[in-house]
Amino acid sequence: MPITELRKRKKEIISTTSLQKELPEVKVMDNEKKKEYRVHHRKRVLSDELEQLISKSTASRELMKAISKVKYDEIDEIKVVDRLALKKLKSIWRKFPIYSLDYTIQEYFDLSLKILSGLDVNQEVIQEFIYAGVSDIDFTKYEEQQKISTFLTALIANSSEENITLDVRNLPPLNYLCCFLDKPKKITIVGDVGDYTAYGANSGMIIVKGNAGNETGNSVKGSAQNMVKIMIEGSTGDYSGHNAKYCKIIIKGNAGNCTGSRLQEGSEIVVKGNAGNFTGMMSKGGKIKVHGDVGKKTGEYLNGGRIEIEGNAGDATASNAVAGEIHVNGNIKCLGYNISSNVKIFERGKRVWPRVDTNYITPHAPS
Repeated sequence: MPITELRKRKKEIISTTSLQKELPEVKVMDNEKKKEYRVHHRKRVLSDELEQLISKSTASRELMKAISKVKYDEIDEIKVVDRLALKKLKSIWRKFPIYSLDYTIQEYFDLSLKILSGLDVNQEVIQEFIYAGVSDIDFTKYEEQQKISTFLTALIANSSEENITLDVRNLPPLNYLCCFLDKPKKITIVGDVGDYTAYGANSGMIIVKGNAGNETGNSVKGSAQNMVKIMIEGSTGDYSGHNAKYCKIIIKGNAGNCTGSRLQEGSEIVVKGNAGNFTGMMSKGGKIKVHGDVGKKTGEYLNGGRIEIEGNAGDATASNAVAGEIHVNGNIKCLGYNISSNVKIFERGKRVWPRVDTNYITPHAPS
């Protein structure tokens, strides 16, 4: 029967939109392993499958024509959640000690690892816990936010999976995610994160599909053989890469103030957008490259390494710098004061420091 005729008779018409919705979950009991699983069916209904279900009536033919015009999303895998493991995880969470200033971050993380030792859960269980297990958290309290952040990071560290993707968009930006990571895992976080992401890590790759707060990659301790890699697909706050050693950080958006401050040997920071003031302040080695503009006092107290700016640099560039190189492909508003002759500064490919005029003395700091 044609669809127009169905409308006249006020019959219910199957909507093509509903065909794209996920099927309901199904609980399955594995009697052999004594485990209960919850299966999420995410596979979309396809037209060739419907052909086996619908008779060749006029109405079905009209429906098949409508279905053929639907653009289907990529088919996801069927995901299985170990319900018993999730239940055990929630039980541990309820007894988990809340963070207090009696602990350092390192001590609290080590305690978390100890409490969770022997519990190896996959990313589906961790994700389900993020969705359903944190409803009792008061995120306005720092100690409670630190509790969930450290708990999740310890779960990631204990998991035997080397490639973990977690969606945290239902949570506020958490601090210290992936801190002290010491295994070559690839961790992808979907959503924004807070401060100190990957703090103290010495291995692995962390990808954030969102923005990051301050101190991203702070005190990373990689090695020449095991470089830590961090990619932020959004923007970051201040002090990204502070004191990082053998770490590569790529920021696809903008970066805040003091990007690459105290950067150590073997490290590299790439900012695709602009960076704030004090870029590369007190850096001792490594390389910083900014594709956009930077603010004032770029390279202040620079003590080694190389800074490359594709755009313009602000006031007082290289103030009090003692070693290293600064290359600005745009314009430098003005050089700073007390610049050592060991520092090399280039503007649009031309060396502007040390000056050819050996009698020139860089101005002193204003009194």
